[in-house]
Amino acid sequence: MSYVLPGGASSSVVGAADYLGLRQMVAQWLNRTDLTSRIPDFVRLAEEEHRRDVRVQAMEQVVVGALQGGVLNCPPDFLEARLLTVEGKPYTYSRLQSFRSLEQCGIVRRVFTHVGQSIEVLGGDDGQYVLDYWASFAPLVDDTDTNWLLQNAYDLYLWKACEKGCVWLRDADGALAYRQLYDDALSKLNQAEYDKRYSGSELLMLSPGVV
Repeated sequence: MSYVLPGGASSSVVGAADYLGLRQMVAQWLNRTDLTSRIPDFVRLAEEEHRRDVRVQAMEQVVVGALQGGVLNCPPDFLEARLLTVEGKPYTYSRLQSFRSLEQCGIVRRVFTHVGQSIEVLGGDDGQYVLDYWASFAPLVDDTDTNWLLQNAYDLYLWKACEKGCVWLRDADGALAYRQLYDDALSKLNQAEYDKRYSGSELLMLSPGVV
């Protein structure tokens, strides 16, 4: 059985690329006028899923600083480390248990691990570090707020917020339909980012020692 998405779609596909415009469009697509106080919750829940699902070049950030006893505090918008170098040398991620075993045994390897909102570096002491990381987009709070994702992938915000709205409305068919739209938009965004990063070229596997 096919499912027809509710109302709103007859006016326009997207609204203004700011928080107010998004909330108005979610109400139109859900074809409801009584969700004004709830729609901000739907948007916030959508943003939480974006934090887990989306990884685009616009989210790549770099922070430079000095370790304090082999520890650095993660930036407020930190999601995931991409690359950590200390004194120009790259370090690789280690699970906490393995990290602690190396630490207790006095084995020196270039590894780091996450502990709460901090990163611990084995043998890093007070060296200078460069952390390349994935950063979350700024959440939408005020009516005029916007961010890269809302401006460049509006459908990810709209479909996911509508899905959350359908969940709240106990509309299982609507939630599934919007989830499918979201998954399709996310797949296309990921493919576009992959093509942009690698310019459409194939990845080549080089033999050991080949430069």
